[in-house]
Amino acid sequence: MDSDDLEERLKTPNNFSKLRKNIGLEHANTAYTSGNNLYEQGKYKEAIKCYDLAIELNPKFLESYFNRALSYYNLGDYNNALSDYTKAIEIDPFNPLIYNNRGDALYRQQKFDLAILDYTQATKLNPDYLKAYYNRGLAYACTERYNQAIEDFTKTTSLNPKFAEGYNAQGLTYQYLDDYKNAIKFHQKAIELDADFLESWNNLGECYKMLNKTEEAVGCFEKVISLAKKNDK
Repeated sequence: MDSDDLEERLKTPNNFSKLRKNIGLEHANTAYTSGNNLYEQGKYKEAIKCYDLAIELNPKFLESYFNRALSYYNLGDYNNALSDYTKAIEIDPFNPLIYNNRGDALYRQQKFDLAILDYTQATKLNPDYLKAYYNRGLAYACTERYNQAIEDFTKTTSLNPKFAEGYNAQGLTYQYLDDYKNAIKFHQKAIELDADFLESWNNLGECYKMLNKTEEAVGCFEKVISLAKKNDK
């Protein structure tokens, strides 16, 4: 059976049982590629079936476990995503991306302390991993460890001074601490980098409102409304 024929047959779910019996290890990559094509189309359930087949043909197929985990994650099936990320880590325990993504699944389940452990491992494996610092900062904020959150968000903007989301997150964390003057500084920096950053405009307005700066707050909220209308078009 050539690769083109296999890809065609993979489109028909009823053929899976026959394929499992008849094709060998050399076709695992074809099943994986078919899964990726379906994933890119947003057909996550169908993609999972292809990754299932790829893994059956090659039980140590790291990329198939990883991409099947992504598919489960996008379907909101965080338990299965966690299982696949854990299997991927068993195969490659030195890959920071896998730890970061498993942290994301744990975060979605509100298992913030476990998520922090995974994000921390990701930063140990890659000290310049901006996304892992950002995600860990979010998890710290969710557990009201605001000073640690600020440290992580500060790290993201030191790694990338143009990372507007990092400044916004710093500003929002200062809001949680009722430090509105510092919060304003960071929201203004985020907006300086991204003039259409709706969330920062809204957060900035909330800060001005808390400081009884009504005119400034109204101006920010009017900008939020304008951006929201623009985004709806």
